[in-house]
Amino acid sequence: MKKRLQGLVAGILIGTILTSGAVFAKQGSEWAELFYNNIKISLNGQNVQPKDANGNYVEPFIINGTTYLPVRAVANALGINVDWNGTTNTVLLSNQKAESVATGFDATQVAGEIKVVKEYTWKNSYSNYVAIILKNDSAYTLSPRVQISFKDKNGTVIGAENKSDNAFGPGNEMAFIFNNDESFESYEYIVSANEEKYYNECVSKLECSVSTTPEKAIIQVKNNGSVAARFVEYTVLFKKGNDVVDYDWGFCADDDSEIKPGMTEIEEATIYGKKFNSVEVYFTGRASRN
Repeated sequence: MKKRLQGLVAGILIGTILTSGAVFAKQGSEWAELFYNNIKISLNGQNVQPKDANGNYVEPFIINGTTYLPVRAVANALGINVDWNGTTNTVLLSNQKAESVATGFDATQVAGEIKVVKEYTWKNSYSNYVAIILKNDSAYTLSPRVQISFKDKNGTVIGAENKSDNAFGPGNEMAFIFNNDESFESYEYIVSANEEKYYNECVSKLECSVSTTPEKAIIQVKNNGSVAARFVEYTVLFKKGNDVVDYDWGFCADDDSEIKPGMTEIEEATIYGKKFNSVEVYFTGRASRN
């Protein structure tokens, strides 16, 4: 099916292909032959119904071999804001996630973007432990906080603890370790976060290697960044099979509590009296913002 229209004035439309090179603006009107062939739009296997701002269906069409789609429908499907400036005849597109970062920190939304990727429990001669491994799937550098409560078999709270840390960067993982003197039957926790405005996360600039002996993990950390990495903290989970048997933690740092650019620090994490066959190592590190 084909139709002829004078000018492209049937709504704001965009081609499905993006071309590079010079762009020549036209004014006025010209004749164009539009081909309609029941063109459908699919995004990640889901059908997209193209509609205008009033909710009316707008059918895609082809001109000279190029397929044109309603920009509003496509932009909304991709999570992009769209608007129209009639004074300058400009289609205004803006990325919603970037706009969210620019306009303000939403603590509730960001808390939902901190994922608990692993949980472990174990005990030793001194206490009963929980390890909670978090991943930052947000676009922010965060200061996360975890509140945990321990319960007995009757559901009575028998202990509680909360911890926070700084400079938890996008895409990074970190470990929170909690302990309770009394043996517990279950536990519950709440994860929250504030935007970290004082420090930058610098874990991505740290080159880390770990070797093991029967009783220890030897941790070597080099700072490949251009600024000092401050308070570089490691947490080592010693595992036998899929279970954690114990842990150790400490700082990789010089006398100034940092690893200077290009420098390497070596530390040992040790456990006694328990066998392990693998380790998981998590780091946090920070650099002061300018």
